Amino acid sequence: YYYEKSFNVPEEWLDKHVEFIFGGAYKESKVYINGNLCGGIPNGYLPFTVSADEYLKAGKNTILVTCDNNGQRSSRWYSGGGIYRPVEIVIKDRNYISDVQVSTISVKPAQIRVNTVSTGESIHVTILDGEKVIAEKEGKDIILDSPDANLWDAENPYLYTIEVSLRENDQIKDTF
Repeated sequence: YYYEKSFNVPEEWLDKHVEFIFGGAYKESKVYINGNLCGGIPNGYLPFTVSADEYLKAGKNTILVTCDNNGQRSSRWYSGGGIYRPVEIVIKDRNYISDVQVSTISVKPAQIRVNTVSTGESIHVTILDGEKVIAEKEGKDIILDSPDANLWDAENPYLYTIEVSLRENDQIKDTF
């Protein structure tokens, strides 16, 4: 399968982080921007992101996506191929959050580890119960305490929200 699209890039995008987010493409997908291989994924059941930063130029650009499931037996659940979920283009500031990992360290008292991967340094993490702030801290790899946390189970699906923001000069540049 071959998908090709031309698009115009304004000059101001060259100072930004530009990425393509693929919801799903099956199988052995490869993404080329202006003839340069810039990413892809071997299987088809995961979303993936491709950074376009190094490959864009002002004016006309071309993205080509190839998918090839010829040499492999496909899953019994999905025998199709090609791009099967939406593709988004996202334009962010050059300093951005690329990943956030949240894990539970302990339950009583509740301790949550938040590890953030970003190109900027000033990371602020907040745990919210509705609109009420439960805990907050600065840093890329932190542990937050919540001694009175409500545990989630099938009968009581109690959920909290974690907000991670990248700040520069008292301005929020990116959130996750």
